[in-house]
Amino acid sequence: MKAESGPPIVIGIIVLATIAAGIWSVGGPATGKQEKRDKARMSDVRNLSGHVICLAYANDKVLPVALPSEQDTIADCTPAPRMADPFTQAPYVYEKISDTAYRICAGFEHPELIAYPKQMDVKAGCMNYQYKG
Repeated sequence: MKAESGPPIVIGIIVLATIAAGIWSVGGPATGKQEKRDKARMSDVRNLSGHVICLAYANDKVLPVALPSEQDTIADCTPAPRMADPFTQAPYVYEKISDTAYRICAGFEHPELIAYPKQMDVKAGCMNYQYKG
């Protein structure tokens, strides 16, 4: 009987090791939740970028120096996008870099996983944009 119990135990160990390796490689449920929050932040950043372009068009194609508050947004650019992280309430940061460039920063938990490598400043958690008014 002892000889017959060996293979199932080995198979069980291999299955458990494979499951553990899979969880380790993808980060598990906590990493999945962080990625989901980062996707929401990225959506907000994209919406803010569209809002910046709308504001520029409404202002003779000039990028705004700062974003208006949600209450002060102009009629042509409503509704105003979310201006703060829905999970931490930290405000998103807009920075006009030049007459044709700006960036929007958020507190991403895993910016290295964002699928925009050319636009993303991973260390700062900022998306860089070019405005072609």
